[in-house]
Amino acid sequence: MNDVHGWVSVALQVPIVGLFVWFVLKRETSYQRYALRMQESWLKESQERERQVRDFIAESRQRERDFLTEQRSALVAALVAVTDRLSRVETQLAMNTAMLTVHDATVRGTNPETIGTTEEIMDRVLGLPRSG
Repeated sequence: MNDVHGWVSVALQVPIVGLFVWFVLKRETSYQRYALRMQESWLKESQERERQVRDFIAESRQRERDFLTEQRSALVAALVAVTDRLSRVETQLAMNTAMLTVHDATVRGTNPETIGTTEEIMDRVLGLPRSG
């Protein structure tokens, strides 16, 4: 009788153990699916963040290039204006020197025509080659 009682006990425990194993396997499968979905979600989010960072860096570099281009244009325009102004100042200085030279020659009693015309004096002051 003990022998039958043992078999009955084992026969009752086998389905319970099978049910437990099935439950554990089902739970593990569910957990793996959840982990896979989380990993895919994380991967998509990570790729989106990387794309956003790349876009941000590209936009920043483009804004920097645009800024530098504007600065270069403004600097070139300023340098052209300064060069033009310096040229006008140089011409005015040469005219003033020529007038002072003629005035000085006249005051000292020298004939202004012997020192040359105003244009010739300006050419000498500016270092231009003599005409004629």
